[in-house]
Amino acid sequence: THLQRPLTTPMSSGVSTLGCLRDYIFDLAPKALFEGETVVDVLIASESHNYVEFRKVDGSFMLSANDPSRDSKKSILSRFKSLTAAATSSASRNISVSSSSSSLEAQLRPVPFTKSAVFKDRWLGMKEKAGLMSFVGRACLFQG
Repeated sequence: THLQRPLTTPMSSGVSTLGCLRDYIFDLAPKALFEGETVVDVLIASESHNYVEFRKVDGSFMLSANDPSRDSKKSILSRFKSLTAAATSSASRNISVSSSSSSLEAQLRPVPFTKSAVFKDRWLGMKEKAGLMSFVGRACLFQG
């Protein structure tokens, strides 16, 4: 049948097969791929792009505790790993994380990526703002 034939690729490197079917693991979890990566070219060359859904990243979000104490942030982050929150809009989302002794509140907010948005953000300290601006500047240089 079609599924039992070796997988062939039209790539010009002269490789006619990609090996045994047992040599591959298919991961169903979503992965982030950058458009310039080699793996994108391989997906297209092997015609796998017909079976894979490509979507743009909707945004980057950060989790902020309403209580700035270090212990509450650690507690929220450890409990947040078990939550599944879909952050698809740019609006803030409130997340309630409860523990046996108390209830902690956290907010999922979009990461500011413009200079004015970084300096208007009231949740970031000056050191964090400087680090974020340095990262954004380097990312812009890398992007071209």
